[in-house]
Amino acid sequence: ICYDPYQNDAMKQLGGEYMTLDEVYSHADIITLHLPLLPTTRYMINNAAIAKMKIGVTIVNVSRGAIIDTQALINGLTTGRIRAVGLD
Repeated sequence: ICYDPYQNDAMKQLGGEYMTLDEVYSHADIITLHLPLLPTTRYMINNAAIAKMKIGVTIVNVSRGAIIDTQALINGLTTGRIRAVGLD
């Protein structure tokens, strides 16, 4: 499953299933982030986003650090909503 505001036909041909961001949050066991830091993506992983995620989700951020709100991440880890995190 994947989310991108600009869907790619090659991804679909490989079996990728596009969903809304909220659907990805609620379905994915592992969420990887590959996006630029823009005003619209700054802190996109925040308390509201984390609350929509599956309990025990793993988040891997290979983008800029400010994509994730650090305090929200700590809260998610402390409560068990997030099981593991990988930060680049």
